[in-house]
Amino acid sequence: MPSMPALEISPDMRWGDLIDALSESEQACISNELGDDLLATVRETPLMVQGQTYDWEVPISGCLSQETATELFLASFAAQLPGLPQESVDCVRGLLMDVDVTALVASQTPNADPAAEAAAMQFGFGLLACLPPEMMAILMEGIGDGTPTDPGPTPTDDTSIWRFATGGFVVNAPAVANGVVYVGSDDNNVYALDAATGDMLWSF
Repeated sequence: MPSMPALEISPDMRWGDLIDALSESEQACISNELGDDLLATVRETPLMVQGQTYDWEVPISGCLSQETATELFLASFAAQLPGLPQESVDCVRGLLMDVDVTALVASQTPNADPAAEAAAMQFGFGLLACLPPEMMAILMEGIGDGTPTDPGPTPTDDTSIWRFATGGFVVNAPAVANGVVYVGSDDNNVYALDAATGDMLWSF
């Protein structure tokens, strides 16, 4: 397949705009994976929804070539960081070439498996070397000391019941036992949270 040009993502772009730009084989794979009804809905969905990854993005990513999946993820990532230096873009692209991008997309969904968690960890720690401190600060904006923050719009699939902010990236899926959620963060803390409310029980 010829090289895909750099993707330009605008705030009003929808998934249908992207799908129309893909190769025939990628479009056919997506149509087969999603089915007509879901595909019609997906086509009208905004491409960039901050903090939201839909389950159907995983099979879409699996239909893309490694190059296309990498460029899509990179374009979406860079769109969240206006003014990202070119050397950082190139560094992040290098990270993505060594990561299973479909697993990375899957890591952002509620039912991430160990392969997805490993991809997220590899990518997350790699970002520390790629991004200047001010860009890391933008990424971590709103991630603080556990103080409740505005979670933004409620996801339309009703899968999110609460949010908890740590002081760094959370790169592994939380563990849940006896009504307690245990999660580690690269702020060097482990948190125990009430599974029903998200309230912090303790941190260490």
